[in-house]
Amino acid sequence: MVYVFGIDIPLMELLFVYSFLTFYVLILVFLELRKLNKLIRMEKGDIQLIEDKSESPLDKFLSQAHKQGHSKGEVRKMLIDKGWDKKKVNELLLKY
Repeated sequence: MVYVFGIDIPLMELLFVYSFLTFYVLILVFLELRKLNKLIRMEKGDIQLIEDKSESPLDKFLSQAHKQGHSKGEVRKMLIDKGWDKKKVNELLLKY
């Protein structure tokens, strides 16, 4: 028996109640973390959709050419040969 707040309580019952409450709180925390993780994944997906929509075809081409290892000079020549404006091509190439 344990003396708590002026009341004699059996130790095993006290430990059981404490364990049950701790377990219950841990389950609630786990469930909230799962909800938060799901929300974060949804937000990342939304951000990716927005980024994909905001990228112009020319930006996509420049990004792909950069990944493939083309030099700025090669990319500039390809775009100007295809009829793109030199000023716009030079502005976009400054990003890469």
